[in-house]
Amino acid sequence: MLQGVNLGYYYNLLYILKSNHNFSVEEYDNLVPYEREVLVTLINNKVELENLKRAQEG
Repeated sequence: MLQGVNLGYYYNLLYILKSNHNFSVEEYDNLVPYEREVLVTLINNKVELENLKRAQEG
């Protein structure tokens, strides 16, 4: 589990990983901390890019 992060954020992240990226809870929990940071950063970048594209289209 993420250290220093609230439980709501953790569950929200797990939901996104499971529903959009086919990650299981076990797969996520078995990642090394720096792998988790990289994964979360990549997903955040993707979401921000998608939001920006939607804003430009609308």
